[in-house]
Amino acid sequence: AFRSKGFLHAKRRLSNEDIGAGWAWEHGRVDASEDGTETNDATLRLTVNSMVQQMLSGNGPTMGNIARIVHSKIQLDNAVRELDGKLPADVSALVRTAGSKAVEEDGKSSVRLDENAVEKARQLLNKMMLDGWAELDDILFEFKEFQARNRGEYEQVVSDLLRLGSQVARLDGQQVSASQGIYDADRERKDGEARMEQSSQDFMAQKFENAGELNSRKNDIAVLDFMLGVTQCKGKDQEENSFIEDAAAAIPKLTSAGGSNGSSALSLPQVQICSVDGGFELSFDDIELQMKVERMMTPAARLSLRGVLGQLPKQILEPRLTLLHLSDNNNSKPLSAQPPLVAGKQVETMAPAKTSINGRNAKGNASAAVAASIGGIQPPPHQHIPPVLHSVAKAPNPDSNQWRKCINAASHCRVLHDLLSVQWANIRDDFDGLTQEMVDSQAAFDATMKSVNDELTVVNDKKTKFMELLSSTISSINADTEETNEKEDQRRSLTHEFDRISAVYHEKISDILFSRICAVRRVRNEILGRSAVTPIINVVDCDFSDWTSKTGQCLNSMGAPIVCDDGCPGRDPYKCGGSETMKRDIVVPPNAYGMQCPTMERQRRCSQKRCPVNCVVSAWSGWSKCSKDCGGGVQVKTRSVLMKPRSGGLGCDAMQEARPCNTGSCDHDCQLEDWNNWSPCSAACGGGISSRSRPVLVPIRGRGRCPKPDAGERLQEQHCNTHDCVGDELCATQQDLVMLLDGSGSLGKDGFETLRSFAAELSGTYATRYDGQSAARIAIGLFGNGRLTSLPDGTTAISPAIAVQSLTDDRHLVQKSIAALKWQRGFTNLAQALALADTLLLQGGRQRVQSSVIVLSDGKYSFKYQISEKVQELKDKNVQIFMAPVVEFGDSREMRDLRRWASFPWQTSFQQIPGVEVLKHNEKVFAQKLVTKFCPDSFSPALQRSNDNQKQYMLVRKGGRPNKKCATWQHQITESTTDACATAARAAKAQAFGFLVQMQNQCLLLRIKGISREYWDAAARHFTEVACPGGEWEDNEMADTYIINPATL
Repeated sequence: AFRSKGFLHAKRRLSNEDIGAGWAWEHGRVDASEDGTETNDATLRLTVNSMVQQMLSGNGPTMGNIARIVHSKIQLDNAVRELDGKLPADVSALVRTAGSKAVEEDGKSSVRLDENAVEKARQLLNKMMLDGWAELDDILFEFKEFQARNRGEYEQVVSDLLRLGSQVARLDGQQVSASQGIYDADRERKDGEARMEQSSQDFMAQKFENAGELNSRKNDIAVLDFMLGVTQCKGKDQEENSFIEDAAAAIPKLTSAGGSNGSSALSLPQVQICSVDGGFELSFDDIELQMKVERMMTPAARLSLRGVLGQLPKQILEPRLTLLHLSDNNNSKPLSAQPPLVAGKQVETMAPAKTSINGRNAKGNASAAVAASIGGIQPPPHQHIPPVLHSVAKAPNPDSNQWRKCINAASHCRVLHDLLSVQWANIRDDFDGLTQEMVDSQAAFDATMKSVNDELTVVNDKKTKFMELLSSTISSINADTEETNEKEDQRRSLTHEFDRISAVYHEKISDILFSRICAVRRVRNEILGRSAVTPIINVVDCDFSDWTSKTGQCLNSMGAPIVCDDGCPGRDPYKCGGSETMKRDIVVPPNAYGMQCPTMERQRRCSQKRCPVNCVVSAWSGWSKCSKDCGGGVQVKTRSVLMKPRSGGLGCDAMQEARPCNTGSCDHDCQLEDWNNWSPCSAACGGGISSRSRPVLVPIRGRGRCPKPDAGERLQEQHCNTHDCVGDELCATQQDLVMLLDGSGSLGKDGFETLRSFAAELSGTYATRYDGQSAARIAIGLFGNGRLTSLPDGTTAISPAIAVQSLTDDRHLVQKSIAALKWQRGFTNLAQALALADTLLLQGGRQRVQSSVIVLSDGKYSFKYQISEKVQELKDKNVQIFMAPVVEFGDSREMRDLRRWASFPWQTSFQQIPGVEVLKHNEKVFAQKLVTKFCPDSFSPALQRSNDNQKQYMLVRKGGRPNKKCATWQHQITESTTDACATAARAAKAQAFGFLVQMQNQCLLLRIKGISREYWDAAARHFTEVACPGGEWEDNEMADTYIINPATL
């Protein structure tokens, strides 16, 4: 709407004095002299033009104010000059006359005009003013339509520039963030690559070191392999015979030439144990074999062998040592001959050996021998061996002639072989441990490399995303910058066009207002001021308001309201947009003498601008994974732009939102579950342990803390079954049991026989059937037969344990198999025994039945590393492992290892038997101790009979009921306990009852013929399998069958 409060007003409504005090004077637009003289024409035109410009911009006076100011200030001469040539001749003459300055003293003109001419001039001038207003409306409407089009588009452009500026600023920040992200990713990648390089260097250095150590240990094993081969006994009496044939074959027979009879074979010991400085050594008669040993020998193997020889009892080493001296070759030489230097030592015998060869005596020197220095610590006394050779002293000058005390090693091959096998097992454990360490190190290195590679992959992905973001950001910045430039050009173009066209319209409006309206009115008023018929006081011109919208709506050609048109701007501005009805109101209606009212209503073009397009975005994605597991991370969600804004539309909101996550500390203590139920008692009698624990619900994080599994916060134990054992306890639990017996050489023959007898006694405490159901099944394995065997590829392996008996419920067969066991005299190959147990359980084990292994040994073992692996394999399969070592002292390293290998808790899976002699005289006692500890469900038949006699009813079939041939059903009742069911059976004269545990404690009363006192006593004695009189039992897991003592019926 145009700002106006009325346009033309009579002098009576607004005087010149009012105008003088009005806007023009207030704003200094029109200057007046102090005596009120009129401003000149040029100044007035400039003032009118300025006011029109401000009025059209919406900041200046209204059109009425401008007209009043111009009318009051325009000079009559200027007004007359403006109308020059625009009026008819007669009117023009009248105007000139009116312009005369002849005025009387009272202010009235002294010139009187022709009233007809005045009337004609009045009509003509009123029409000219009305036409001027019509022309002014046309120009004004044209300008307003242009202004709406131009400023509407300008505002859209400015809005787009603001939006683009905000976007570019945000994109600049995003560019900086992306660049920083790329920089950080590059730094993280360099750090990761540096860690990989350092880890690789450390790993390779350790790997080369371990590889060298592994090769050294492999050489040590090769030396011990050889020594075990040459010290292994053979024949029926392995303690008295020489070494195995392979070793003997490697040592050629020695000959010496003596006398005229020629050469003959010398029967000298093949291997001797000699005392040298620092310990003992093995000396081989064959020099080639000795040199081979020297080539194989490593420093570690030499120390190990010296340690083994140092463990031999003094009774073996000291009394039986003989004096040995070796000459410089294999030929006989006088005793005074200078002995040769062999391996840095000179050795010599006391005198030429004399032996009987093929029935005749031969005299000669012993062959040259080279000693492998194998010394060690002094062993403790073991057993007394009477001396058979005399002892001698060393030569007084060891540098020139070293004498050594030696004994025949073949006489003590068993003891030596056992000690060597233990040492070989230790070296092999070290070898296997180092091998596994290298495997673990490789796995850890691979895991580290994978972890770092994963980190680098994440870093690369992050860098890629930042690079993509940077590229996208730069692309967006370039696009927005280009669009900004275009919008700036468009803004400048619109501004230039607006300023240019506005100036034209300002000039036109000012000219029409000055010359077509105000000048005409000034002349008309001057003429009428000299009329007597129509004086100016009687003239009332039409006064009207400014233009306003009639409906406030812009309608298109179809009559629908619109606010914009995407077809704008076009070449023809009148073909786009809509039209709006404008109106103005008559403030003062004209009389017959004044100017009539112009058009009060007309159409104006509107909404000639493009429709603004707001930004359209997609829906939010889901929240991303937290960037950190702890310590404060970030989750983000994103959305994409589906349509970019234009034409002043609303810009896009944030395309990404973030929120904090996992703000908790990285150091978090573990969370424990509630206490679980108490475990079954670990022993059937004599005092056991029941425990309960709290498993970890949430593990620790970072440097958090968590109680150890055996800490009081997580483990509670209580004593149970503290009553004394009766002494006849039997294990009636369903389990598959593998009993492993030790037959190693370290146990000794007597010790093995004692252990074998004890195993038979122990097997008798396991009931293979109980209450008609299968109970224990037993398998027997024998170990202690450990020997080295050569493989086709040249390596050695340990002989496997012996499978004596597979799983069976025939207890007599088990005891027969145990009685047939033979002493193996090898080293303790427990790892192979555990592997055998695993095989036996796999081949004959039952589903849903506990698998168990009992190890009966002397507490010694070889190959600790292999044993640990096999133990873990069995535990992973939920196999119970029980250890029963027969050893006098129980605080050794071996005992600690056996307790660790036993199932958890070891207190219920480990039982030490204090020595062979104690076991020999107390087999039954320890059998009862083991069965009550290793079988918590064991029971005493005597105590069971006593309880049955006290209750006067007995369980005869668990998980079964009699068939129709054996019993008849009386009726079924509901009872909560077996005691109540037994009472009901007696009341009904029923000989038996079935208790259905899984059917809401239903009690089935039965009549069974043949239930007598004899049957009761027989059932009490033969509890493993009680016959059903006249019929058979039917298996039924839900029912247990009891008989009533017939004496109570």
